[in-house]
Amino acid sequence: MRQRLIALLEIAGDWGVFAGRSITEAFRPPFEGREIVRQLFELGCRSMPLIAAAGFAVLETRRTFLNRASLLVWARKNATE
Repeated sequence: MRQRLIALLEIAGDWGVFAGRSITEAFRPPFEGREIVRQLFELGCRSMPLIAAAGFAVLETRRTFLNRASLLVWARKNATE
């Protein structure tokens, strides 16, 4: 049990060091503005198919849910008549 706790604390420490270095390096010059813009553009362009697929899935799921819900309401209404 003690070894697991020590291993967990070592992992947390490694993540802490990584986060600290990342934040430090993010604000240390030189800043490469063109490279940052290029990377953001690449990230956006490569993410577009995934975003479109996720949006389509959400809209399709919502449409299906609403259709089924309206059918249930219609069926309950007509079942009582």
